[in-house]
Amino acid sequence: MHFSIRSVALIAAVGSAVVESSPLRTGKLGSSNAFLAAKRALEKRDITLCNGWAPADQIDIAAVWAPWTNSGDTATVAAGACSRVGCSEASGIYVCNDQSVDIEVDLGDVGSLASDIKNTCYDGPSGMHEGFSGQLFTDGYNVNVASCDTNANPATRPSDL
Repeated sequence: MHFSIRSVALIAAVGSAVVESSPLRTGKLGSSNAFLAAKRALEKRDITLCNGWAPADQIDIAAVWAPWTNSGDTATVAAGACSRVGCSEASGIYVCNDQSVDIEVDLGDVGSLASDIKNTCYDGPSGMHEGFSGQLFTDGYNVNVASCDTNANPATRPSDL
């Protein structure tokens, strides 16, 4: 499994917070500022995971997010559900809602996060039809780039394809 620099820093922060706030070390859990900062960072979960699903094509996926830039388009994702928000040539972008309420996401932001996934998870040559997949966790939802099937229900999670 591949972790981004952000996730390594987060893991390091969480690791040091656990040591800082250990009941054996401080006498009471949660008394450390480092622990609270790491807890907030963990709740945010700004982590990118790579290559966990059937891959999207690195050229085709850009065609999915390109029209969203500055479009103002949004998508509603049901509480606790995933939704395929775009698919082109078997390459898709999904949004999974980690919250207990429906959310509305700006597709320009989703496209930007999908681009971040590509920049983190794909390290091959540009201009080549090659595959990658990835997932980026952010505040309250996560974005996935993976293969898609336009005949599948848009609520199908990328892990189920």
